[in-house]
Amino acid sequence: MKRSLVTSFCMCFALAGFQAFAQDTASPAMHQHGSSKMKPMAAEVVTSGVVKGVLAETSQLKIRHQPIPEWSMGAMQMKFSLSPGMSTEDFSNGQQIKFRLRQENMMEFTILEVLEE
Repeated sequence: MKRSLVTSFCMCFALAGFQAFAQDTASPAMHQHGSSKMKPMAAEVVTSGVVKGVLAETSQLKIRHQPIPEWSMGAMQMKFSLSPGMSTEDFSNGQQIKFRLRQENMMEFTILEVLEE
């Protein structure tokens, strides 16, 4: 009987300590990541690039674009969706374009308009 009381007491003490630890590590202060110094990501940006592929079936372009400093993104080749009203027929491989785009979600980017260079 004495042993089971001691065991029960130890288990309760351990669980209480674990709950306190879990609550402490879930504190919002632990997850700020220097947010007070970070700039918010721009909703829309302008960049330029070269069309490397026209994907008519998905209404997308493959473009090798210049760096996008507003999004901390280096130069690379990516697929971009065209906004409604734009047509892949207006683009060709090798075409140099300057364009305004928006990030829809983590990996989806949409060309909103093509600008004059």
